Amino acid sequence: MNCEDYQWGDNADDIGPLGIDYLYIDKCISSSNYFIHIIIITLMFLWSCFLMNVMATTASNYLSPTLGFICDRMNLAYDIAGVTLLGKYCIYFLFLYYLS
Repeated sequence: MNCEDYQWGDNADDIGPLGIDYLYIDKCISSSNYFIHIIIITLMFLWSCFLMNVMATTASNYLSPTLGFICDRMNLAYDIAGVTLLGKYCIYFLFLYYLS
């Protein structure tokens, strides 16, 4: 990767969902100094921990009660219903993704 010719966000495939160009950060910014590289890796690790926490909190507050309600209505075991519903919709969304 040539950092002199590369512009921030040049390639849409390299940009994360929040508009963060992780490839540029890793290859161009952190390659200049080892100390900066360690700081950036640490910040990326903390960022990923934060995103996992947000995802777990959302699943705990919204997915679990909804899944419990569906299980009670359909008389399903909780573990089987969770695996079945998540597997069904994951396959459905993958099918739609590859169709488009």
